[in-house]
Amino acid sequence: MKKLLFLTLLSLMVIVAPFKSTVGFAAQSNPSIQDCIDNPKLCDDNTKKQTSQDISEVKSTKLTFFDYVKMIISFGIVIGLLYLVLYWIKRNGNSFLKNNVINSLGGTSVGSNKSVQILKIGNSLYVVGVGEDITLLKEISDEEEIQSIEELREQKTQAEVKVTKWFENVIKQDYRKIDSTKIDSTKESFKNLFNQQMQSLKGKKNSILTRIDEKGIDNNE
Repeated sequence: MKKLLFLTLLSLMVIVAPFKSTVGFAAQSNPSIQDCIDNPKLCDDNTKKQTSQDISEVKSTKLTFFDYVKMIISFGIVIGLLYLVLYWIKRNGNSFLKNNVINSLGGTSVGSNKSVQILKIGNSLYVVGVGEDITLLKEISDEEEIQSIEELREQKTQAEVKVTKWFENVIKQDYRKIDSTKIDSTKESFKNLFNQQMQSLKGKKNSILTRIDEKGIDNNE
């Protein structure tokens, strides 16, 4: 990232440097006031020289073909560096999102435009109801319960990844070489895998909800 910024500044300096040197050269050629007082002829001679010099400088400051080429190349470098910066930001966007302070661990719908969500803020979990308003239902601070919920979420993510990879492998296969028996066995294996994952997730979800309900009843008592 620092290298990209350095190259951008360097290309801008290449564009500005010729104009800066021309102004500096013109400023150095002018005599000072003290020189004019000590030697008036110097100012008179310098005025004539300055006039002719200004005319020659105006002619010499016209941009040449090489100057245009250099400006176009510098502009292209700047655009290329900006494109690289945007590409780097886009590629690393997911890692930035993962570092958010508030993360949603999932939820379920309980009615029209109403749902129950589990939010993770720092190391604590909060159960909130989302509808016309957002209501805090419960704060989960028990370490074992937090670990169980996070493990359930991780297993759900891994199950989704497995299913996605399975679809990718099926698409990459040559369907012309697969007979009907292989297709049937593949469908059956996918069906069994999907059912196993869903049953496992359903059982763990029910156990966690049971724990939450039991602890809620204990707190009310």
